[in-house]
Amino acid sequence: MHITTETDILIIGAGPAGASAALFLAKKGIQSLVVDKAKFPRDKICGDALSGKAIKVLNKLDKGYVE
Repeated sequence: MHITTETDILIIGAGPAGASAALFLAKKGIQSLVVDKAKFPRDKICGDALSGKAIKVLNKLDKGYVE
């Protein structure tokens, strides 16, 4: 199957960095597309917690995300 799509920015990887990048871009009105080789949702042990630094970044993006 061949799929063609257009986007301003393509983000490879839907982990914390890729997801954060997409959220920050969306808040600025910039279209992006996030692709990942894994099927979501998925169980991932390291995804069960957030560091203090991650909480600070999410709060900068939108305080509602942390709640």
